[in-house]
Amino acid sequence: MGYIGRFLICIILLSGINFILHAQDSFVKGKIIDKTSNVPVPYTHIRFVKNNKGTTSDLNGNFKLEFESLEDSIIISSIGYSKKLLVIKDLINRNDINIYLVPLSTNLDEVAVIAERINKKQFINSISNNQYSINAQQIKNLPSISGESDIIKSLTILPGTIKGIEGSPDLFVRGGDADQNLIIFNGAPVFITGHLFGFLSVFNPDILGDVTMHTGGFPANYGGRLSSIIAINSKKADTSEWNYNLNIGTISTSIKAEGPVIKNKLSFMGAVRRTYIDQLAKVFSSEVPYYFTDVNTQFDFNINKRFSAQYHFYMGEDIMKLRRNRNDTSSTNKTDFVLQNFTHTLSIRGNLNQNLLSILNIYYTEFKYKINSQFEDNSLSAVSDIKEYGIKHNLVYTINNKIKTEFGYEIINHDISPNLLNTSGEISDFISSSKGKSREVPEWSIYGTGEYHFNKLKIDIGLRLSNIILSKNIFYFNPEPRFSLNYQVNNRMTLNLTYSRMVQYLHRVSSNAFTLPTDLWYPVTKSIKPQKSDQITFGTSWNPGSLPFVVKSGIYYKYMKNLIEFEEGTNLTLSNDFESKLVQGFGNSYGWELFIQKNEGKWLGNLSYTLSWSNRNFKEINNGKSFRSRYDRRHNLIFVNQYSFNDRWSVSVLWEYLSGARFTPILGYYAMINSSSTGVSLTPQYPDRNSVKLNDSHRLDLSITYDHTNKNKFDWSVKLNLYNIYNRTSPVAIDVVYDEENKNYKYEQPGLLGFLPSLTFNAKF
Repeated sequence: MGYIGRFLICIILLSGINFILHAQDSFVKGKIIDKTSNVPVPYTHIRFVKNNKGTTSDLNGNFKLEFESLEDSIIISSIGYSKKLLVIKDLINRNDINIYLVPLSTNLDEVAVIAERINKKQFINSISNNQYSINAQQIKNLPSISGESDIIKSLTILPGTIKGIEGSPDLFVRGGDADQNLIIFNGAPVFITGHLFGFLSVFNPDILGDVTMHTGGFPANYGGRLSSIIAINSKKADTSEWNYNLNIGTISTSIKAEGPVIKNKLSFMGAVRRTYIDQLAKVFSSEVPYYFTDVNTQFDFNINKRFSAQYHFYMGEDIMKLRRNRNDTSSTNKTDFVLQNFTHTLSIRGNLNQNLLSILNIYYTEFKYKINSQFEDNSLSAVSDIKEYGIKHNLVYTINNKIKTEFGYEIINHDISPNLLNTSGEISDFISSSKGKSREVPEWSIYGTGEYHFNKLKIDIGLRLSNIILSKNIFYFNPEPRFSLNYQVNNRMTLNLTYSRMVQYLHRVSSNAFTLPTDLWYPVTKSIKPQKSDQITFGTSWNPGSLPFVVKSGIYYKYMKNLIEFEEGTNLTLSNDFESKLVQGFGNSYGWELFIQKNEGKWLGNLSYTLSWSNRNFKEINNGKSFRSRYDRRHNLIFVNQYSFNDRWSVSVLWEYLSGARFTPILGYYAMINSSSTGVSLTPQYPDRNSVKLNDSHRLDLSITYDHTNKNKFDWSVKLNLYNIYNRTSPVAIDVVYDEENKNYKYEQPGLLGFLPSLTFNAKF
């Protein structure tokens, strides 16, 4: 590790230095927490009784409120929770306060509805058209392929976010590529987010707390990708008592345990999940040569009233063992595939004084795959590995309730080992062994941002300075400015204008139209420049008043440069010579987004619509003419409805319409005499790149949930999930077939998944 490791150690030691700053105002602060799930409650409304002034909690449930009198009280209210009244003088002697809200188990009464409407107004003011927060508990009843909640798939109900093909975990945000999304789990990047080749998320829903997605107007403390930042956090383990959760689904089973090791001081949470389709197949004398497992382990430590720490470990593994003859146990006819994900994260939060909050995150993440194939006397093995360790330190300084600043640094070390190939036997005459050159490159950034409130106007101005070092004399340095303006027209409407520049130093190199686990991640080089984007957005949030709806609408424009494409036919699994085949160009994307949300009463629902364009331009491709990207899908409409008949029975419906993906067809062939004049060669003719699209697709999903709550604390639920009810598959590929009737060739668009029912049982005790 050398000087990089020594530098990191110095930074860690420096991060422990206390800052001595003095509070200038009297205030109370705390954290709002769901008493049942122990997860933070964002955007909770906190107001004084005497003057009705107040604030809202942030995404992590934290709030800070300046008070004028110790005799005053605060009222705390949030959608779906009982209100709470607290006296200031009872709180002032405590440096930090955890305030637990109790979820409402019955229909909201008249007072609670008023609290909802207040909170809905604050929801509009707190979240722009570029930022969304989802609580894992809120999506548990949404329809899904396996009946199990999938946090990644749930993000596709948001505007501007388009899913990849069936069987792929990819997301395409505002016309960007899939690798332009930074997905972080408790602060650590995750490079592959799907089990079962994308059908299930690697994130166990039993341990998740909340997810925040930024699609534009990025805060300065985030960087490294062009299109989106998706921050996924696990919930905090229960500090008061032990409880357990068992989840049995059609595809997998999971079990979770959490509780106090030292009551109110140290708590533990652990979860294990495994698919059992391989074992179930054996009962029917069949074979499924695949299974996956994942493990999550977490410790939460309340050091004292001012400091807390959390350690989280994640391990996921996908294993496939193919035998060319199921009855042949010979070791000379097989293919073994192993894919592994690991993360270690340590987070330390502390109030250095009444105004200064410190958040220190240290992480290690790794992704690797191994392929071993043998056939008689031939063998081939391929291994690829990417490791990343880093440190990020945020300091949040609140001057008063109108001015807040945040600043910090982030240091990352990328350690990448591309394909290591070993071949033997006759196959080595065609595919020679090779060793990809390992690379270790450090990346660092410093950032700062200021948030200012002037009556109805809120201004956020930020700057991120990023740098990656390739060698002593070769490096890239980039300033990344950002700003956001929010103007509250009145109590019902807010306008928002943002600009942000993003730089990406790490790319996923793929020769396929969809993700394979064998795709390679690779850093910039002297010839491969960093990708950059400049994005501007304008949006509005509107509360119609008497109607229980929130309406958000906005437009965006994004310009991207140094985008990566490749020569057709490049096989990355069996080659390390890909850098010379890559070309770079530019592109743009723009569109209009609409999001309508109903969040009161028995009937809850969302309507999300995106109208978008995405273009690319490369000198070496399509004769230098602009063309549509593969992710140019004009219309995306999603309608979600959830209805609760009573405390136990509920139904959820999801309907989706999506324009077809782009592709380049073959128009025909023309004959040419080959170079040796011994015969004729057929050369395909192509139109402009991506000039044709697949058929549009639409799908209806339904889930029915029965929740049984028991006073003896044994709760259970059953969920029936009906995926793709009217059995209309989405195209995933293009096949050229011969039409016997018309005596010509035609294209067919095969789908992957038709109607798929599933059943899930969940028990909590």
